[in-house]
Amino acid sequence: MNTMAESVTTVLSTAAVADARDAARAFLDRLRHPAMAAEAADTVVLVVSELATNAVRHGGGTCTLELTAHGESVEVDVHDSSPHAPRMRTPDPYGGTGGFGWPMVNRLARATAVTRRASGGKTVSALLDRWSSRSRERDDRRIKSAPMSKPDELLVDVATLVESGQSNQMSLTVVTGGAVITGRLAPEAVWRQRVSEVLTDSARLGEFAAIFTTTTPQEGLPTHLHFHVARILQGTVGIPETGGMYRVSIADVSAWTMGDFSYSDH
Repeated sequence: MNTMAESVTTVLSTAAVADARDAARAFLDRLRHPAMAAEAADTVVLVVSELATNAVRHGGGTCTLELTAHGESVEVDVHDSSPHAPRMRTPDPYGGTGGFGWPMVNRLARATAVTRRASGGKTVSALLDRWSSRSRERDDRRIKSAPMSKPDELLVDVATLVESGQSNQMSLTVVTGGAVITGRLAPEAVWRQRVSEVLTDSARLGEFAAIFTTTTPQEGLPTHLHFHVARILQGTVGIPETGGMYRVSIADVSAWTMGDFSYSDH
């Protein structure tokens, strides 16, 4: 395909970041030959949201978003008036001081760059695949009949510590199945108890409560993450955005970062 570039939108405030996400989504929906993979599109929109939010908050109050589609990738460029580059810092999972967004962008993107502009300010760029890693894995399996990839060992270690410590304070953000879920993890037993309590209080669903209180001790390493205070940041699936108690297979997580990744559309 020919390269397709577009200056998508100018973001004037954090409230307008939602418009940047919508504009990016519309740009990606117009791509053809090949069309954008759904999970890859969700990743691009997440990166757009993070870079635009950072630019507005730390780059002078406004920014301009530009997207360029190449044959196998999409380039996200965010221009702002500040000369200061984003920096890596130790994330704060509990205190709300942030530090998660830029590491997340670097984890999701094929490459990132910060370029000083001759007219002043800078451009923060991220290059992302047009196909998700999961899509490539499916293609590889169809061609080679290869087994599924091994779950992320570091993420398994996080889940193991949550289970062993019986703690419900660890915050995590994951990309899975075209959705981005963010919130606090809980041990499976705590999660099951909370779900059971909610079902018990329901006039129509109370009979299902016992399913969650009757458990068989799991042998070996954890296979799932259990979110007990979580929400969907964005995605293509119809799951409630707030108050969620989600069970996510570790094998289905394509990217993750420590911390509760928060932003507001309003």
